[in-house]
Amino acid sequence: MMYRLAYWAKQAQDTKLDDLLQHMAETLEAESHVSPDIKQPGRGDQALKAFLIRRVSSAFWSLYGQPLDEIAAQITTVVLNLETPLTRDDVRPYLVPPGRK
Repeated sequence: MMYRLAYWAKQAQDTKLDDLLQHMAETLEAESHVSPDIKQPGRGDQALKAFLIRRVSSAFWSLYGQPLDEIAAQITTVVLNLETPLTRDDVRPYLVPPGRK
């Protein structure tokens, strides 16, 4: 375990910002050729908002074991640059399992 940490510490020290930016550009280029996850592109911004809310909430469930709706609302507001900030009440309808209303 100690050798692995020493290896990654050395890699972090030796890595240049240009290398990181190049890697990020290559990753984004590769990702641009993958079909989108948004299944209903005709919905416009509403589809992106729903997609982002579900993904962020899912990440919180897997990482923290709780929904953290308020933080998911804040992240979605910032990413989508919304004029009116979302609240936890705006997020919850997107997280209701199908068939339960």
